[in-house]
Amino acid sequence: MWLLAGAASAQTVAWTAPWEFWTDLRRVSVVPQDGRTLLRSSHCPSGCRKDRHSAGDERYLRRDGKEGVIFEEAGPGAITRIWMTTSAGTGVSAAIDPRIRLRIYFDGEATARIDLPLAELFSGNSAPFTAPLVGDRLSSSGGYFSYLPLVYQDGCRVTLEGADKTNLWFQFSFHRLRSDRVLATFAGDEDLSRLRQLMATPGADPWLSQSDYPAGTTTEAVVDLAPGELTPIFAAVGTGLLDAFKLDLPAEAWQQVKVILRFDGETTADLPVADFFALGSVQPGLASELPTRSLLLGLDAAGRLYSYWPMPFHSGATFWLLNQGDETVPVAYGVRRSALGPLPGSGRFAVTLKVAAPLTTSGDLPVLALEGAGKWVGLFAEMGSVDGVNSLYLEGDERIYLDGSAHPALYGTGVEDTFNGGFYFDQGPFGRALHGMEFKRRVAGPVANEERAAAYRWMLADAVSFAGGLRAGFERGPTGDSTLRARTVAFHYLAPPPALVAVDQLDLSDPASRAEHDFQSDPAARDYLLTGLFEGEPAVALSAAGLRRPAGSSSTFTFDSAGCGGGLLLRRRFDARHGGQAGEIWIDGQPVAALSYAAPNGDRRWREVDLHLPPRAAGPLAIEVRAAPAPAGERRRLFRRRATTDFTEFRYELWCRIDDRIFADGFESGGLAAWSPAERLPWPH
Repeated sequence: MWLLAGAASAQTVAWTAPWEFWTDLRRVSVVPQDGRTLLRSSHCPSGCRKDRHSAGDERYLRRDGKEGVIFEEAGPGAITRIWMTTSAGTGVSAAIDPRIRLRIYFDGEATARIDLPLAELFSGNSAPFTAPLVGDRLSSSGGYFSYLPLVYQDGCRVTLEGADKTNLWFQFSFHRLRSDRVLATFAGDEDLSRLRQLMATPGADPWLSQSDYPAGTTTEAVVDLAPGELTPIFAAVGTGLLDAFKLDLPAEAWQQVKVILRFDGETTADLPVADFFALGSVQPGLASELPTRSLLLGLDAAGRLYSYWPMPFHSGATFWLLNQGDETVPVAYGVRRSALGPLPGSGRFAVTLKVAAPLTTSGDLPVLALEGAGKWVGLFAEMGSVDGVNSLYLEGDERIYLDGSAHPALYGTGVEDTFNGGFYFDQGPFGRALHGMEFKRRVAGPVANEERAAAYRWMLADAVSFAGGLRAGFERGPTGDSTLRARTVAFHYLAPPPALVAVDQLDLSDPASRAEHDFQSDPAARDYLLTGLFEGEPAVALSAAGLRRPAGSSSTFTFDSAGCGGGLLLRRRFDARHGGQAGEIWIDGQPVAALSYAAPNGDRRWREVDLHLPPRAAGPLAIEVRAAPAPAGERRRLFRRRATTDFTEFRYELWCRIDDRIFADGFESGGLAAWSPAERLPWPH
């Protein structure tokens, strides 16, 4: 019928890289069992508000001749998003200086596979960097972006030449995979036609454009929602997948009607229609505003609300609509159930609404806090000033902490940068398949006029997966203490148990811990006490003893992985004052992971890094941590790095999955209470 039609995709049987969602849209709901999505950005390492590379305040990792290295990784992975912006010092975005040259080196090669003017990366004129995978500041409201996957098997290095005196803000979203994952390194001729098609047609049903996928079954009807009435509109039992949900109702009722979703006996979404469909308080009739029309959510050309998020379930699914207003609301709805079930490893769809009206407490603006395992895939945010017209609410950096770490795994450069804009969205509203900004306007506040802006971003190729918990938030303005208003909607998937938990730890501050784990180090190693801060605001302080040892040295210790049901993660805590701390992790005489180049930070010296390890039998582990030797140019198995200063270590933790009860379809049988998105992690850290 007119609301919904059949849909399509292909079965996935082999391991697929976590960013390749376009091969089968059901992959959007699959929660990876290993690996990390991380962010390398130009954020100020001392916590200051100048989150940019500039003359005298460079954000290079290091220099390599005339080139400044802005990104460097070891081992297999991929850069899946690049964002940048620049300014001529006028407070607005500007064209990138054509004299700046970008080079990208893959797998330790001496010659760059990508070598072009930086501006050309985003212009759309240099294949394969063409629209809709890339865009400039005019098409992304002040920001430059690229979603072209840059895959590497044995490391990647990105450099700039001629940028030393340029004000440049940047972000690289990237995946760090286990060392045993085998990838095809970027060649420039990859078939990305499916990805391009999806990104070129926001608002169209993306499932219909997939081939060899049987048509699903649609449930649709028209109902009148009486005031206060809770109306069930869909119910299903057994295992299945919903791939489309549409509503047609008057725009003035978007705020008063709520969507309530329940999967496998748990309510995972309970929020107004305007928030669920990423529309907020947009006014569709205003020429200056642009309602969301994205790949997975929004308002289509016929004025109907649509959601194409894959929604898996194991035992059942139920949808309700609740009219909280005073008037009857006519609603046409449709829900489509796929003819295929969910892929193995699929999580349960959930939406979290948080409201700060206004926020006056200390710490970051909370966006999402979860325990257990899952994947964060999208954010819609409507934010604004309080009792005055200003854009300082857009100055806050995003900070995302994973699996209980005290160090943010993702540390951004500003709110509008998160949504691929720049300079307070200086080019006005825009809409693209994976990101956009609906409006930025003045509104009447309780005391004085205020400013509001609304934006969305779907993190599909760069979804943030977690195994033991996630905390995400925005810094409150430039100094972290601004009063602001916010309404944020986080879209995510919750995985069934088991989640990663810490099972063993070596604390180098404790002689008993050293002895228990048979810790041995280089004779030249020196113990010292560090009192310092982690990155993040408010900064977390720590005083602990550890050691530093010369480049090329090793330390050894033992961990016990007894009881682990698979999936190992090794966390290392170290002193970031000393840059160049690359190395290798060896277990039982075999190399298993690479330690990428560590950017120096003398202001916030504490840092933690997580490495997912290849599967191995549970039991005692003989671990060796080898620091990279100082001389450059030698070909090594897992890294090619230049180490110029001491290698430091203070604490190692072993995390593992202690219960391996996942069934073949990715769901646990029974015990669904463990899926609840409990928010018991402390905030702020």
